[in-house]
Amino acid sequence: MTGRNEAGAGVVVVLGLAGVLMAVGTIAFALVTVISAHRRVEAAADLSALGAAGAFGTGRDPCAIASELARRNGAVVETCTATGRDLSVVVRSDLPRVLGGQTLRARARAGPSE
Repeated sequence: MTGRNEAGAGVVVVLGLAGVLMAVGTIAFALVTVISAHRRVEAAADLSALGAAGAFGTGRDPCAIASELARRNGAVVETCTATGRDLSVVVRSDLPRVLGGQTLRARARAGPSE
């Protein structure tokens, strides 16, 4: 025996491990949140493009429809281009400031299959 009092050493180890687990958990949560937000923006772009492309035969403004569909899905249309019967949209959504406040963008294109 060395004669040193090691009482409470286990508490220090447990607190250190708890800190590491909390840091890893926070990083994992932030990563999953960013990935989920990006998937949501991609879905908003796809839905906006498909919904707007379906409006070509109705006489309604496809870009107005794309904007409305993007808004309903938590995004904003940055660009909307109708070329013939093809429609291309770029939508964006901002991450919360806690996650860096970055802007996520996604683009989608839709039109007839023939």
